[in-house]
Amino acid sequence: TAFAVWDAKEVSYLNCTFNRSVGTIHAATHNFIGCTFNGVENPDNSKSEYPLYICDGKNYNVTDCVFNCTNRGAILFYNDGGTGVDTLNISNTKFFGDIIADKAAVEIHNNSNDQVYNVNIKDVIVGDGIINGLYRIKPANVGEVNVNVDGKTDVATASNANELTRAIS
Repeated sequence: TAFAVWDAKEVSYLNCTFNRSVGTIHAATHNFIGCTFNGVENPDNSKSEYPLYICDGKNYNVTDCVFNCTNRGAILFYNDGGTGVDTLNISNTKFFGDIIADKAAVEIHNNSNDQVYNVNIKDVIVGDGIINGLYRIKPANVGEVNVNVDGKTDVATASNANELTRAIS
């Protein structure tokens, strides 16, 4: 159930209920306000779909939402080889359900050396079934990712091995 909104500066989804994976691309800003995301098993896949799959935009705001997860994480923040800065803001949101052992509520995968991902998370609730916690930067990540949780920067990764070695030094 992926859909694209072309050439829009801003798209807002207010008090929506999504019962299938929602994929958003191409609009500069996406706002999800008061929405409920219900993850469901995908009969064509051994694992379920991410309730929210976001890719190829610039700004994403998830506010006052509820995620009911099934197997996979709640949000996949993914880059398909772009450039620039993408930002995901999550506030006053709840993550419930069961997630398999190798996933977290928010999965971050930036596969472009020329892309920066900023993730800001504030005032969230993570249920007991989310065993790997709030977020995870996927192992294949190559781009720069900065995660800020409740005002504290938890993670800042360099965009390539040379920069990471320099940062550690």
